[in-house]
Amino acid sequence: GATGGPNRVTASAQGVTLAGLFDGTGLVSYATINAGERHTCGLSTSDVNYCWGYNGDGQLGIGLSPLGSGPVFAFPQPVAAVGNLTFRQAVGARFHTGTNNVTASTAPPQVVTPTTFSTINPGRVHTCGLSLTNRAFCWGYTRDGQLGIGPVIVDSILIPIEVSGARNYKSLATGRSHNCAI
Repeated sequence: GATGGPNRVTASAQGVTLAGLFDGTGLVSYATINAGERHTCGLSTSDVNYCWGYNGDGQLGIGLSPLGSGPVFAFPQPVAAVGNLTFRQAVGARFHTGTNNVTASTAPPQVVTPTTFSTINPGRVHTCGLSLTNRAFCWGYTRDGQLGIGPVIVDSILIPIEVSGARNYKSLATGRSHNCAI
């Protein structure tokens, strides 16, 4: 709405209206909602990340269904990411939400780093973050040079690596297979 404060969100899909999405204990209050290309995640006010929508690439963090087992959608109820994890920010892209997790894992893999990020931005198969010291770091798929670290011989890096050039940035934007920063 045009005014601040709590607002009720009503979503509809395939002609079915979903008024209030429940976590088993009551109505979930979302602090933020972020849409990937074929899925959506909401960060609750208690810092739990809920995702729903297409899960054919494991982007919901709930593991992959066995091939031929039926629909790959978490619908109509959002599902909390397994692992008893809490989050400050969630961002989504086509194939992931935060990491390039396309395995059968039932919990999102933790991105281990001593760096604290002020913002994170997803690309199609990679993620970049701007640190509290205004440095850019990226992780994920490497083959198109989108991590900004020069040529590499591995397909994927799950540890944030500082972008070459040791520069300070004001802002960072992540595209499909590229990034731009000011």
